[in-house]
Amino acid sequence: MGSKWSGKRWVVAVIKKMWDISWDLWEHKNHVLHKQDYIVRDQSIRMIKYHITTLFMRLHQGNLLDNVRHLIHLPLSDLLSNRLDYKIGWLKVAEPALAREKAVSWRHSNVSTRMMEIKRRSMRSWLEENG
Repeated sequence: MGSKWSGKRWVVAVIKKMWDISWDLWEHKNHVLHKQDYIVRDQSIRMIKYHITTLFMRLHQGNLLDNVRHLIHLPLSDLLSNRLDYKIGWLKVAEPALAREKAVSWRHSNVSTRMMEIKRRSMRSWLEENG
C-alpha cells in the first residue's frame, strides 16, 4: 500500500484510539449519572449561603451577648468564601445564638408590655376613684 506505518504501528494506534473512546464513554456516563448530584450540591451551597447571609444580617441588627459577638466579627464576604464545613459550623453556632437573643428580646419586650399594662390599670383605677 505504500504506507510508512508498519503493522505494529497501526495496532498501537488502533488500541490507543479504543482507549480514548472508552475513556470518553466513561466520562459521558459519569456526567449523566452524577449531573443531578452536582445540581443538588450547588443548590445546597446556595441555600447555605442564603441562610448564612440572613442570619448574619439578623445578628447585626440585634444586641448580641458578649459570648457570641465573634459570629459577626468576620466580614460576610469572608464568611461566604470560607470552606463548606466552616460555614456549616458557623450556622450550628449562629442559629441557637439568634434564638437565645430573640428569647431575651421577647422577655424584655414582654416585661415592658406587662409593666405598661400595670401602669394603665393603676391609672384607670385612680381616674375612676378621683374622676
